[in-house]
Amino acid sequence: MKIVFVIISMILMTLLVAFDKKSSNANDSAFTKNIKFNHLFVVIDDSTYKYLFDSLKFLKNFAKTFEQTVDAGNESWTGKYLFGVNNYLEIFKPGGVEGAKLGDLGMGFMTNKFGTIDSLQNYWTKKLDSVHVENKLITDSGKTIPWFKSVSIPDVDSLKIEPWVMENTKEEMMSAGFTENDLSKEIDFAEYSKHVTAKYRNVPVDSVKYDKLFNKVTSLNISLPGKGLAYLKSFLIDIGFTEKNNSFIKEDFTITYSLNETEHFLLKEIHFSLLKKMPKEQYSFRKIDMIVNGDKATMKFKYD
Repeated sequence: MKIVFVIISMILMTLLVAFDKKSSNANDSAFTKNIKFNHLFVVIDDSTYKYLFDSLKFLKNFAKTFEQTVDAGNESWTGKYLFGVNNYLEIFKPGGVEGAKLGDLGMGFMTNKFGTIDSLQNYWTKKLDSVHVENKLITDSGKTIPWFKSVSIPDVDSLKIEPWVMENTKEEMMSAGFTENDLSKEIDFAEYSKHVTAKYRNVPVDSVKYDKLFNKVTSLNISLPGKGLAYLKSFLIDIGFTEKNNSFIKEDFTITYSLNETEHFLLKEIHFSLLKKMPKEQYSFRKIDMIVNGDKATMKFKYD
């Protein structure tokens, strides 16, 4: 009888520990629903970068495009930007941002509720030996304010892929026109983008309209070595992705991967949804093909 009691006690203790652990994980990861894919950067060759907008003219119908140098206090970078309603692309040439090399790929995820970044940082602090945290500043018209906070898993192998999660500061959101009450609710990037545009045009937010094609990025197709995959997987699973059939999936966004010890582009394709249907067409310039068909588009990066 005593042995039976001990066995039963051990089973109960195991179940309680498992339940407590499961509950703790569920509580810790509840914030992941408020982390969304926001943008990516890719580093292309100098020549393609230099003539990209002039030679691939379709891009100016596809998205809001411009080249910009960003002053972030102790660092700056210059890139070409393609803005859609819900996401955007940063395209650099080697050296356009410090340490950028041909083929480098970055994935920026953004929170849509204030304080989510702190929950993620606390989660990783408990789980990992260290967490990489950056607090960026923005200088505009001679005035510098806190811009955003980013957190990521440290890259100990100097990989060519860089994922992170970012959240705008209260100062940045208030500067864009949001109120304290607004910050207690979810604010998607599309709404933030409208506020920033209205601010710089000095017009009402409701008057800001988007007249291009780029709605959102629906999926990425990437190729990377085993270490890069392991690093990316640990990051994505922690922010709410699930893995299935060589893909990481979260809501309406998918990253499909293949293994390849490549020294060229990790990024093979970007898939987009469009705001209106277009006739089937292909536009090409040097290392980039842009294929449009109906309400979908694909940007392909070619190898040498």
